Order: sequence, then C-alpha cells, then structure tokens
Amino acid sequence: MEEWVTIATYDEVLPAEIFRGRLEAEGIPAKVVFERMSSSAFPSLAPADGIAVKVPLPLSHRAMDVFYDLQEEDRKDPPTL
Repeated sequence: MEEWVTIATYDEVLPAEIFRGRLEAEGIPAKVVFERMSSSAFPSLAPADGIAVKVPLPLSHRAMDVFYDLQEEDRKDPPTL
C-alpha cells in the first residue's frame, strides 16, 4: 500500500481543491482529506484540524515544488478584493 503524505493544510475547501487541481494538472495524483485532531469517543463531533492535500510519498518533492511555485505566483500577483 502506497503511503500518502500531507503537502499543505488549509482552513477552507476551495484553496485545497485549487491546489489539488494544480497538482493533478502537473501529473501528480492528489486528494483532499478532512483531518481530525481529536481522538475522542465521538470523533464526528470533534473539530476539524484542517483540510489536508495529500500526495503519494514518492511524488512529495515534486508536489512541494508546485506548492512553492503557487506561493511565488501569489506574491507576484496577489488577489484583489
């Protein structure tokens, strides 16, 4: 079974899905996972720790390159409100 690792976490779904789409456009399989921080008896009631974007471990270095490229693009052309 292939190990998947977290490349980035987000507070909202939309940026996580955008990043996932960018990874897949680069040929890197990715998935968005809602992570829980609690190991309580009622995990479905526990707050979400974050929305993680995960990739297969062997592709994690390439995925990080894509992440850094996106960060650089955001610095050069910040979104306007």
